[in-house]
Amino acid sequence: MLTSALLDDSEYQAIEQLYEAREILRQNLMTPPTLEELSKRVRLSERQLQKGFQELFGTTVFAVLHHDRMEYARQLLETGQISVGAIADMVGISHRGYFAPAFKRKFGRTPETNPSICERMPSSFSMPSKRIHVG
Repeated sequence: MLTSALLDDSEYQAIEQLYEAREILRQNLMTPPTLEELSKRVRLSERQLQKGFQELFGTTVFAVLHHDRMEYARQLLETGQISVGAIADMVGISHRGYFAPAFKRKFGRTPETNPSICERMPSSFSMPSKRIHVG
C-alpha cells in the first residue's frame, strides 16, 4: 500500500481528485454527470480522468459507475422490501430489459428480492492501490 511519503504533491492531488470523482459518481447513481461535467468538477481533463481511473481503479469511469450501480442494487435486493423494477430506477437504469441481464453478468444470478439468495452473492470489485501518473 502506498503512503503519502512515496507520492509527490501533484500525484497525491491527482489521486485525491480521482477519489473525489468516484464519490461524485456514487452520490449521483440515478443521474450521473457526463464525463465532461465530472472532469470539470474535479479539475482534471477528460483524458486525465479516464487515464487516472484506468490506472488507479483498473477500469474505466463508466465501468466504475456500472459496478457501483450493480453493487447498490445488490444491497437493495438484500432488504427483500423493494421490487426489482423500483431498484432498477433507484440505481439509474431506466431500461428494465437491461437491468436483469446486467445484474446477472455481474453476479452470476438474476436479481431476486429474496435476501437468502442475495446473501450468497459476492462483491466482485476491489480497488487496487498503485502509483499513478496523471498528466
